[in-house]
Amino acid sequence: MSIPLMARRRLDWLSDGTTDLLAVLEADGSAEVVSWKDEGVDRIAQMEAVLGGLAEPDRSAVALAAMDRYIRLRLDGTGRMVLPTTLLSHLDAIDPPALRLVVREGKLWFWSEQRWRAGQLERYLQMAKAIEDRSRIQGRDNLKTS
Repeated sequence: MSIPLMARRRLDWLSDGTTDLLAVLEADGSAEVVSWKDEGVDRIAQMEAVLGGLAEPDRSAVALAAMDRYIRLRLDGTGRMVLPTTLLSHLDAIDPPALRLVVREGKLWFWSEQRWRAGQLERYLQMAKAIEDRSRIQGRDNLKTS
């Protein structure tokens, strides 16, 4: 997969030559991608601290869950990376091989294309409501100044 140049430029931590990343798989079918050195190391250290405080069999169960959730990735100088089967499977991106890349609020997300499309109507309705609310507020403001 290739991260488009426009997306890399919008993310300071990707445009500075970051090559090691951490994908964090989320229950909603998405995966947040963070810089290994800025956030990834801290998240893994937190998990190690949690594991250090657990006894068996809980320790093994939590360790397996962490191995399923956290995936280290490497981005090359051209913005390309290989996505492991575990990540592709989580994103329902094996058959058909499609996923959605989203840059939002300074973060990079991978989404299952199917789940992304399933949420489009809800996002459209949210947008329409925001436009309607804005128009209503502007209408009131115009009445006050008349």
